[in-house]
Amino acid sequence: MRGGDSWKTVGHKKSAKAAEPLNKIKKKQLMEKMPTIEPSAPIEESNTIYNAFLREEEKRERKEREAQQHAANHDSPSKKGSIVVKKKVGDKAEKKKEKPVTLEEAIKSIDVNELKNWLTKIQVAFPDNPDVWLKDLACLLNLRLDKVPDTDPIFNGKPSNYPCSLLTKPIKDLLQSVIKESPPKTLSVFLDFCIDSMLADHSKAVATFGYRLFIQLIIAIRPDIVLSSRDKYLQLLQQNINRPARALMVLWSVGQVGHANLASGLNVWLGIMLPVMNVRSLANYCVLYLENLFREHTNLKSGYEGLPKKDFFKLFDELFSLQSNLSSDLKKRLQYLYPKLKEVAWGPQSETTLHNLFSSFLSRCMPDCHSSKKTELLSCLEQCLITDSQSFSVWRQVYVKHLQQSSVLLLHISERLDKQLSVNRKLLRETVQAFHLTNEEMIQDPTVAHTPHYKACVRVCKDLLVRLNASTLPWRQLVFLVLMILLAVFAYDCYSSGGVYKSQTYRTVDSLGVVSVLQHCWHRIVYYCKWLAAHTPYYFAKTSAIVSPYLVLAWEKIRQVASLIGTYSQPIVARVQAQIPVVQQWLVEKLPVVLEALSACLTFTVNIASWLISTAWHYCCVVGDWLLTNVFIGRFSPDNILSGLSWVLLSIQSLCYNAYVWCKAFIV
Repeated sequence: MRGGDSWKTVGHKKSAKAAEPLNKIKKKQLMEKMPTIEPSAPIEESNTIYNAFLREEEKRERKEREAQQHAANHDSPSKKGSIVVKKKVGDKAEKKKEKPVTLEEAIKSIDVNELKNWLTKIQVAFPDNPDVWLKDLACLLNLRLDKVPDTDPIFNGKPSNYPCSLLTKPIKDLLQSVIKESPPKTLSVFLDFCIDSMLADHSKAVATFGYRLFIQLIIAIRPDIVLSSRDKYLQLLQQNINRPARALMVLWSVGQVGHANLASGLNVWLGIMLPVMNVRSLANYCVLYLENLFREHTNLKSGYEGLPKKDFFKLFDELFSLQSNLSSDLKKRLQYLYPKLKEVAWGPQSETTLHNLFSSFLSRCMPDCHSSKKTELLSCLEQCLITDSQSFSVWRQVYVKHLQQSSVLLLHISERLDKQLSVNRKLLRETVQAFHLTNEEMIQDPTVAHTPHYKACVRVCKDLLVRLNASTLPWRQLVFLVLMILLAVFAYDCYSSGGVYKSQTYRTVDSLGVVSVLQHCWHRIVYYCKWLAAHTPYYFAKTSAIVSPYLVLAWEKIRQVASLIGTYSQPIVARVQAQIPVVQQWLVEKLPVVLEALSACLTFTVNIASWLISTAWHYCCVVGDWLLTNVFIGRFSPDNILSGLSWVLLSIQSLCYNAYVWCKAFIV
């Protein structure tokens, strides 16, 4: 506070009685007078069936302790204390030195009798609750396999039925029998429990092999559980899309459906995996799953019902889209599988069903689409027209709607009409005539008549009508007609002459010597056949007696050489087999590029060769005309040259004949 020209400190007066420090006696008295809080006993957990695992572990530990104490009592007193101390100190060291157990060893160590006894206890405690049986077995199995490191969520490089293939037959039969006894609703709930527990334990870095084994066994027996709930599992996948390991585990779980048949695998791939193909962390597994699916199911007939038409076109757009987020490597691998997918989508009766795909293919055939997509679309449209005749009627119905795309298809047909197009020409002519009439009706609409694609359709339709209506010589019918006429003439000749040998035709052929030649040939054939029938057994027996020992010896030597080659080439074969996947991957990556380059080189070479041939032919014709007009005239005219050549040949012939006569007369 400021008073006058100086500052003063203002404060409260301290109490007269200052706080004295407490000694030990006063502190003790103060602590005794303070209120005390007595802690209550901990609340006991309610008994559930899952406490049984803890009780089993406690029993096992108690038995081990009793056995160790019993062994320690028989030792000397001096060693007893050291053993206890060593045990306490060495517990942690043993855990640290524990080697990781492989999954094969862990599964082999499971006792089937333990599982049976445990299942019997659960069934007695809960006789009408298979859900509890399955959950307890799954938890027990997962507990027995918890020491195995779980690092790969998709078991990359393992067989398709791994890890279920490691189960022994008694254990597998036991688990399958429990699953088969459970109703479908229970199995559906239990499958969700296994998947959720697998994801939760994986997040805690706990092994999940027990749940995975049950997932494989359930889906192998009841794949319809997954097929009927595709949307649910797709939603679960999208919830874990930002956690790649969990998402891959969901994909692995639903992918087990594909081992039953190809149709189920394609159903899951299209409904769950295709929507997440643009996620970089999952795309490789989705493509790998499809490759393994076709490698496992070589018979494509089993997958005809697994690829609906709408899903096929989703896949088609993804493959041939320039805006796709797929990497070039994955896109090439998918395009390598595209012919198989197309065969499955078209189905077994393509001659009656392809017209359903025609309008979808035609709507995508835009003039500005890139070359690979346009080539594939035109090939599919051409196949539809060739295989299913109803495609022409579908084309007529959508012609006005898809006028721009129809111009592209008409131009393609016009280019291939005289080459290898095996389409029904009658139906094509009728369709083009219908298009021509439609074009004349649309000319009155100025919004359509001035468009370039309308003008292209008009021009191509006129050209096709001229070429399709042009008369061509029917060579097959003509040859058949000539043969029938000749046969009719010969039959009439035989009838009017009273027999074959009296007919004018036979006498004419006989006078030309044809009959005698044919008779001579026939006699020679009969003679040689008789000779072979008489002498073949003798010569065969003689040859067998001479050659047979040498052949047996040669065969034995060949077997020995083959055995040696097989023995010494085993390392090479193993190395080659190990390199086959690498070579296949390299071919998948490089072969399309190499083929495209070779195709471009071949096209360039053909164009150059055709140009050279046409140019050379042109200049040969020019040189020939010049020679005929300037050189080969007068004495060097072609007639004089031919006459001179004939005189030279005649002279050489006469000289050779005279030489032959002279040699015959004087030498022989």
